[in-house]
Amino acid sequence: MLLDRYELGERLAESDRNTVRRARRLRDGARLIVKTSTREYPSVREVRRLEFEYRILRHVESPGVIGALDIERQGGRVALILEDFGGERLSALVSKGVSFEHFFPRATLIASGCGRASTQPGANRDDKPRSR
Repeated sequence: MLLDRYELGERLAESDRNTVRRARRLRDGARLIVKTSTREYPSVREVRRLEFEYRILRHVESPGVIGALDIERQGGRVALILEDFGGERLSALVSKGVSFEHFFPRATLIASGCGRASTQPGANRDDKPRSR
């Protein structure tokens, strides 16, 4: 099994494409985030997107950008192993009502991290099929 070395925990996000969960690595107890394809048999394109995300994150080491620690592969499946910095979903913060003094530093950090990631070679490539 792809993630047999991890104890999966709280589901942080799920879409048609990906599932993101907190996890604990069994060998050392490290707290991590695991991002996998939601589908049991992902398409080649879905696998490539996760691999691409891993490569970009490995090149961007900056506050506001989550660190990619490893990539697990088995059969046709891929799992990104990411650092868990203990954050919470932005939607959870918004629903609680975030004060301006807490919102702007976080928003600035997120925007700065997105800016750094987007400047990496290949980060702006177009994954969509082009119509002719």
